[in-house]
Amino acid sequence: MIKRIGLFLLFSCSLLLIPACENDTPADGEGEKGPSVAELLPGRWELTSAMRAGQQTELLTGTYFEFTPEGQMTTNFGIGNGQDRKSYTLEGKMIRLPDDKMQLSYEVVLINDTTLVLATSIRDIPFEMTFAKAKADEGELQ
Repeated sequence: MIKRIGLFLLFSCSLLLIPACENDTPADGEGEKGPSVAELLPGRWELTSAMRAGQQTELLTGTYFEFTPEGQMTTNFGIGNGQDRKSYTLEGKMIRLPDDKMQLSYEVVLINDTTLVLATSIRDIPFEMTFAKAKADEGELQ
C-alpha cells in the first residue's frame, strides 16, 4: 500500500513538471518582444566587417548606410565612389530599393540597437556586411 502511494505521488509530481519543460522560445519569431526592424533601422550604420563570396574583404572599408524613418537611405555602397540617396521600403526583413536601376535589395540578417548585418547579391556575388550603429552626433541625416 505504501509503495502504491509513493508511485502515485511520483507520477503526480512528474505530471506537474511536464509544463515546466516546454520551450519558451517562440517559433519563427511569433510573440517576440522588443523593437521591430523598422524601429531599430533608422540611423547611421558604419561597416565593421564584410564578406564577399564567403571571403573576408577589405574592399568595402568605409562603407556606411544611413536610414531615416521616412524611407530615405543614404549610402556610399555600390558602383562608383559617390554618396547615393534613395528611397527604400521595408518588407519584413527585406530592405527594397524600388527606384534603383540594379534593383538591389538587402536582407536584414540581424539587427539590434548596436549591430546590423545585411546580406545582398551584386552580379551574382553574395555580400554579407556587419555594421555598428554610429553615435547620434556623428552625422545623422538632416
